[in-house]
Amino acid sequence: MTVEFLHGVGDVVSALAAAGLHLEFLHEHDRGHFRLAAGQPVPQVYTLRAAKVR
Repeated sequence: MTVEFLHGVGDVVSALAAAGLHLEFLHEHDRGHFRLAAGQPVPQVYTLRAAKVR
């Protein structure tokens, strides 16, 4: 089973900020199912860490 969401990175980061969280890092990875011509990767996966602002 696969679950997919069509939320852009900007939407996610904005939601974190609105919830009072501080983005510590965000890294995009070139893993995923889709590739551009000539083998150029399309970022499909990202990792982030956010912490509650005190």
